[in-house]
Amino acid sequence: MISNRHWLCVLAAILLNDAPLRAQEAAPPAPKITSEVLLGGLAQPFGVALRPGKTPPQVFVSESGAGKILRINPDVPNASQPIITGFPLAEFAAGLAPGKDFELGPTGIAFLDVNTLVVGEAGRPDATDLVQLYKLPADDKMLPLASEAPAQKLGPVAAAADLPNGAGNFLGVATGASAIFVTAHGADKAAVLFRSEANIATASQLKPLIRTQEVTGVESPTAVIVSDRGELVASQMGQPGPQADSELIFFHPRDGKKLLQLKTGLRDVVALAYHPKNKRLYALDAAWSKPEEAGLYRLDAEIRGGKQIARPVKMLPLSRPVGMAFDSGGALYVTIWGEGNSTAMPATGQVLKLTGDL
Repeated sequence: MISNRHWLCVLAAILLNDAPLRAQEAAPPAPKITSEVLLGGLAQPFGVALRPGKTPPQVFVSESGAGKILRINPDVPNASQPIITGFPLAEFAAGLAPGKDFELGPTGIAFLDVNTLVVGEAGRPDATDLVQLYKLPADDKMLPLASEAPAQKLGPVAAAADLPNGAGNFLGVATGASAIFVTAHGADKAAVLFRSEANIATASQLKPLIRTQEVTGVESPTAVIVSDRGELVASQMGQPGPQADSELIFFHPRDGKKLLQLKTGLRDVVALAYHPKNKRLYALDAAWSKPEEAGLYRLDAEIRGGKQIARPVKMLPLSRPVGMAFDSGGALYVTIWGEGNSTAMPATGQVLKLTGDL
């Protein structure tokens, strides 16, 4: 009879799409990765999304500290076009980053279809943040769109018996499995992964799918993505500070059942993405308290001390990375928060394009 432990180990390898589980190996040569700055001078750039079916790629970025969404053509560095402007801003000091004077507006972004962009927010008063859907016009002369004129608003999530303080700070946004998934960054009952039924025409209001801290024992949900197989893959960042307590969790997209929970050995996981070709899973660790450990990591399945883990393999050091997305060819676009510790300092955020041995 095959043991439950065997099946869990196999499941870990499948979900992370690693080679068969193995003992610790000698470190391979450092990967050769080229980093190109596509855009700089940004105020807290956050989410990244690739518009589906477009060649050359159209890269959309939320410049959170400036309250707008930008479009970037990777073939034209140092140029961007405002797509949506006027998002409200609010001070954000919930442990995501050092400093108490940051202002955030739009955060996570994802495409529902080629013409519909989903935008999460963290710039309104408590329990009034929204997730908004925007229809992008065929004619660029109609741009930029006004943030307060979306095609549809999801939220706000007001206080209720099971959500005493409501919910907001919608940092992670993903689409897939006929739904929109959103993480509410918080602790205790405010740490929630929401689901909205979605199709081309409309989306339902946000409903709690998973009380992530109650289910995992780890606070502060950040990223959420949908794998090619349809599982939800989410990160719990953990407590602010130097401890390496970020964890990776796989959920069923309909009933929210936890399929697998893995320690990552990383400090502050803020973004996740699957490579479109090798199908491996990658994470960004902002490592706010230990910046020398921040960077892009590949997560490999491994058994250590009799327990399954997601072994982090550092691919490239990065300073304060926040968001990322692959294009269909395997190039990776990453937002860099910037070096300032408050909005009073110059905006130094960037958007990078990474190519090579990813």
